[in-house]
Amino acid sequence: MKKHLLCFNLLFIFSSSAMAQFSSLVAKVEKAVFQIQTYNEFGLNEGSGTGFFIDSKGTGLTAYHVLEESKFAFIKDYKGRTFRIKEVIRINEKADLAEFTIESANIIFPFIPMSTSIPLKGSDVFTIGFPENFERVVTKGIISATQVKGGETIIQTSTPISHGSSGGPLLNTQGQAIGVMSYFIADGQNLNFAFAMGSRSRMTKDAAYDMMSDAKGSYFFINQTCKADPNLHLVSIERTDSSTVFNFVFSNISIAFGDGAFIYCTTENRNQTFHINDYATIQRYYLQETTLAESMIEASPMKMGNVKMFKLIFDKMPELTTFDLKEGMPGGDWSFNQLTLPKQQVLTKDIFEDLLKEHLFLVAYDIKYERYQEAIDSLQKFRQRIPANERLERFSAIAYFENQDYDSSAASLERALVYLPEQNSLYADLYEVEMKRGNTEKALEAIEKAIELEPTYIEYYLFRARAHEKMQHWAAAIVDYTRFIDSGRDPVASIYFARGMAKARIKDPGACADIDKAKELAASDREWDTYQKAFREFCK
Repeated sequence: MKKHLLCFNLLFIFSSSAMAQFSSLVAKVEKAVFQIQTYNEFGLNEGSGTGFFIDSKGTGLTAYHVLEESKFAFIKDYKGRTFRIKEVIRINEKADLAEFTIESANIIFPFIPMSTSIPLKGSDVFTIGFPENFERVVTKGIISATQVKGGETIIQTSTPISHGSSGGPLLNTQGQAIGVMSYFIADGQNLNFAFAMGSRSRMTKDAAYDMMSDAKGSYFFINQTCKADPNLHLVSIERTDSSTVFNFVFSNISIAFGDGAFIYCTTENRNQTFHINDYATIQRYYLQETTLAESMIEASPMKMGNVKMFKLIFDKMPELTTFDLKEGMPGGDWSFNQLTLPKQQVLTKDIFEDLLKEHLFLVAYDIKYERYQEAIDSLQKFRQRIPANERLERFSAIAYFENQDYDSSAASLERALVYLPEQNSLYADLYEVEMKRGNTEKALEAIEKAIELEPTYIEYYLFRARAHEKMQHWAAAIVDYTRFIDSGRDPVASIYFARGMAKARIKDPGACADIDKAKELAASDREWDTYQKAFREFCK
């Protein structure tokens, strides 16, 4: 009995000692592991991953896919300091590896030594990472197998990883990095994979892989909302070797247009397309290309809560200083006046984080995916962190509206109007909410105020026509539909049909011509069938 007890005590002492040694090892190497946050040229967060220092100067290593296609990336070290990734110096795309430098000044960083020797199958290994944004999580496992694909060695391990762990080190029991965590197979068990450190010898400089740099003067963070349309935000302007590119984010936070909103622009009609008026050279430059659809028929619908990123591309032009970006399409105005490019600009992670908070893009995604209560809860938290403003109230109005709490939605819009009493789009949103509440007269009053503030926004006349129809003011509805049809916008079957039906109510002889036009323009068999039945009923 005493012998068994002695063996147990020895085993316990040995286990405790091994655990202490491992804990000490983790405490040492985790200081060299950091989180990576990536952003695109539109200022939106694309994702996160893990990386680690491989020398004291701050050279970092991560998985290639963590940085792939990102324009800006920042790391956060164990002290909570953030550093911008300055340059990706080498990559091995086949082995999912990227090596980079950071913007730092004379700081000595803790780093992890590397080994190209792969321990035997069954050997203990561990990793440290940021799975699902949890900080420096340590997970242990064994080497399950190794295999060679395309000349690169892949280490299969039972060490668990998940989203956010990519790019972390796979470490042996001496604290050396033997690989870089790359991917896992979610449908299997313990199917996690790292590329062996020997793949670094095949890393090369890729001239095509180039993250943006402030020093090049090629990217200018603008962060300006269109005064006439708060849904539209100009994030940045880029200069490339062949063009000048404007990067926009359009967030459909308009209740009035709801799921029926759409955006497009033309490059063909110079009277309606975008152009730049350069103050210094007195030159005008017209839009050459866009990533948007170029006609109303081709335009993709923008459901409420959708966020659309798009580019306006102009020819390469002399250095801009102060200029106007003008748009001449009827209805609405996406112009920006007196834009000035900064002479010097240092981009920090805080700039991108503030952009996300200020414009509540993440709340927009909650609305897009019908997480309305989550959006409401998030907005309540934002109220405690940032000053109340028109945009916050408008997002609140949408979240309540989609949650069918129309009274709270109206109250949010009324508060928004305190900040921007002359914002026509807020009155248009209030019109839609009042229509839902059954207050047609208040709705009509709201949309007439919107028209008073912005008489060229042709869609408002369609809204007013709906209110007139609800109140059986057929002649007034016909006037508004005619105004839209005569505006030069691409014809839509439903508008001709609505005007034809209004004319039929007052026995206007032009009713049949409108309904027949609607049949001609019908986009689907179902739509055509509806118009055909109406034609037979009113135009026998």
